[in-house]
Amino acid sequence: MGEWSSYRLDDFLMYSPRVWYRMLELHHRAWWPVQAVAAMLGASLLWAIHRRHAAALRLALVLVGAGLLFVAWAFHGGPHASINLAAPYYAFAFGVEGLLLLGLALLRRDLVLVRSDGPTGLAVAMLALALLLYPVLALPWARPLAQAEWFALAPDPTMLAALAVLALVVYGGHGLRHPRRTGVLLSILPLSWCVVTGATSWVLGAPDWWLMPSAALLVCGVAGWRLVRPPPPAPGTAVDR
Repeated sequence: MGEWSSYRLDDFLMYSPRVWYRMLELHHRAWWPVQAVAAMLGASLLWAIHRRHAAALRLALVLVGAGLLFVAWAFHGGPHASINLAAPYYAFAFGVEGLLLLGLALLRRDLVLVRSDGPTGLAVAMLALALLLYPVLALPWARPLAQAEWFALAPDPTMLAALAVLALVVYGGHGLRHPRRTGVLLSILPLSWCVVTGATSWVLGAPDWWLMPSAALLVCGVAGWRLVRPPPPAPGTAVDR
């Protein structure tokens, strides 16, 4: 027991920051132009949400679910597995979350966006960050765009998009029989990933290590506030519990 207490978190990390960012660069280069296609689809999705398209929420679930499945296969099952023994477990978690989002989109065809209050706007802003703006975060930390993280190719923006979509469904959507319960169950893996990647980034010395844990705390904080002060039913809808 005394030997285990002498270990630090960085003793379990099997790669250096240089290896990690170089892997991201090669991964993005190998899959170009997937990131450009994903960005265009993300922009189209945000426009559909802005226009309150009837299928916007289901389209969001499908796009993000597909992105999670692709990251599980192409990233965690690919280059990440060569430097991290935990990558297959991450691939499984991303795959499960992707299938859950796709299943929700297929099973709840009446899921629509009905609210535009503060929590809903926050979820949309978080989704825009994940889908389009996340790569720009590399610039303040003096990292080239070639090593930036893109939705549907890198795990952090893709799982952040999943968390944002679930927040959007729970905060602004209508059509779920038990939105709170569904939101909690489907958020377990994204919230867990925020903790795991935050700890890993901190050990790597990444200056943006706080971003994903902060997103998790923000979503949990808004969820707690909603429990204390639930919003009134949206016009033309029944009370959704």
